[in-house]
Amino acid sequence: MRGCRFALVLAILAAAGCGSRGGDPAPPAPLASVPAAEHGKLGTDQVGVLSPVAAFEGGGADWRIEIRADGGLRHGVRLQRGATGDPGSARYRPAAGTAAPGEHRLEGTLYTASGDRAMRIELQRGECRDAAAHTWPWRVRVEVDGLPSLHGCGELAQ
Repeated sequence: MRGCRFALVLAILAAAGCGSRGGDPAPPAPLASVPAAEHGKLGTDQVGVLSPVAAFEGGGADWRIEIRADGGLRHGVRLQRGATGDPGSARYRPAAGTAAPGEHRLEGTLYTASGDRAMRIELQRGECRDAAAHTWPWRVRVEVDGLPSLHGCGELAQ
């Protein structure tokens, strides 16, 4: 019986120390107060959406581009121009009902030695012949602010 009383006293003391300290906890921040696109966050319409551009490799005379999906709508990009290779990042931009089937657009940033530059990549399904007369299933156009537009051919992996 004495052991039961001791156990009961320990239980009461333990329960007394379980209360909150310093008052009630702060309420969580309302989700509606944080803009969906702020700080690289996905909007609710993009949750669970995967880019149709899993991987792409292509290029033209004196340049190459590699695009790899990082998950969701984000991509890692590597643009090789002559002896210069620069990394970048881009997001797939689904067009709201305006893009034709077989067209994809990515927008992002190319990180060059002279500074970050805005970049746009357009992929279009359709026969494309390179300078060596090889036939490719996709055409690619790359525009980087301050640089000449690049046009070439490539292949999309899905």
